Amino acid sequence: MRNILVLGSLAFVAMVWSGVSAQQEMLPRPGAGSGIIKVAGSVSIDDMPDVSSKQLGPWRVGITDLPEVQLAGLSFVRAGGRYEVIWSGAEKESLVVTAVGASGWVKVQSPHSRWVNLSAARSIEAAN
Repeated sequence: MRNILVLGSLAFVAMVWSGVSAQQEMLPRPGAGSGIIKVAGSVSIDDMPDVSSKQLGPWRVGITDLPEVQLAGLSFVRAGGRYEVIWSGAEKESLVVTAVGASGWVKVQSPHSRWVNLSAARSIEAAN
């Protein structure tokens, strides 16, 4: 009984397998579903437009309409104050601030009047 059931199951699986594989066969003639499609016609590249890839003058690249950016100044620096400044190269300088500008800029008198940016300093100390 068990052998008949196994043989019957195998026969059923073989029938299903042959049916599924028969549906996937290609047709013997060209056409949809055959995997073979005949294409007729020609392709011409004679009528291409004239394209010039040469640069015809100088390029002008720029960024416009940018908002002005200002960094916050050093809040402890006051006009009339004297400061000992150590710059990034380890040079020490004594400065007398005569005016405070934006973004760390200050006008100093030592020995001649000039503008310096204290944001570039390594250290700033108020001198008494």
